[in-house]
Amino acid sequence: MIEKFKLTIALATLLFITACGGGSEVVVNTGDKKSVGDYQTYFYTTTSNSNTTTSYFFTRNYTQVSSDQFYVNDQTYSNNLVKSKFEFNSDRQELRQTYGPTSMTTCVNNPTTSSHGPLKNLNLGSAWDLSYTRTCTGASPSITTITNKGSVIASELYTILGITFDTYKLVYTITETTNTNYRVSTVTCWRDKYFDISIYCERTSLNYASSSNLTTPTSSGVNSEKLYAFSVAGFGNNKPDVSRYAGRWDLSGSDNSSLSSIAITVDGVVTGIGTGINNKGEAGTIDKNGILNFSTANGTTFTGSLTSGVEGTGTWKNATTSGSWTASHY
Repeated sequence: MIEKFKLTIALATLLFITACGGGSEVVVNTGDKKSVGDYQTYFYTTTSNSNTTTSYFFTRNYTQVSSDQFYVNDQTYSNNLVKSKFEFNSDRQELRQTYGPTSMTTCVNNPTTSSHGPLKNLNLGSAWDLSYTRTCTGASPSITTITNKGSVIASELYTILGITFDTYKLVYTITETTNTNYRVSTVTCWRDKYFDISIYCERTSLNYASSSNLTTPTSSGVNSEKLYAFSVAGFGNNKPDVSRYAGRWDLSGSDNSSLSSIAITVDGVVTGIGTGINNKGEAGTIDKNGILNFSTANGTTFTGSLTSGVEGTGTWKNATTSGSWTASHY
């Protein structure tokens, strides 16, 4: 199960902050509306108090955007975590989260009409002090009481990927209380002012048995999320990367001798993980725009596109027959 503290607020990157672009492009305001097809890929790293470090990529794919800017993003992962679906209102407040491979878990923030974190339209000095309940039903039921208190403490230029973003620096504290755990997290994030995307966020979390005993934490951890690739409608210098497609993809519609799934590395190498005749793909690649080409051990070739980051289509052929396939990110 994905830890809830990873899912509360969009996060992002710690390279360097600079007031001079050093040859980089300076982002200007072209509007912050989201569009279907937008995405951001992040490099995530977490280190526990036992010095165990885990790293992977994840991508927020904007798959539905209504006229009033309610939106849905499907979050996919490079390390075989099951994709999650997040629903937001026009003020970027998370309304619902759904995850799970077969037996689904759905989490709803209540009350649904209130704010649960920093709003979309921030200003220097903006502050918030919020509390709400997250109720999860299904495969992993739970009830979590959450508080979120913080403010915008600075306006700074932040350079990453050769681009200088005009950002707000946000600092806040989140508490999460269940019947078995009390977590306190301190968070620092840089959020782009105009495109409403996170550039970098760092978070330190302390876990206690309860809120009445804060002497010694039972565990702790530090995690960070760094913007690694993105595409935003209306921005001319997007930064696509093959890491967007990394992870497991399940195939259907192909012949019985073909692969049931493929695995894509963060470097764009494709291998098969099926159970049929063709157990391994060979010489497979995908480019930064999602164009896929690979072959299997018995000579079946697959071509197609995974350009949505969540779904894909294409064709296959061998010496005697041919057909089509569809794919879905796990």
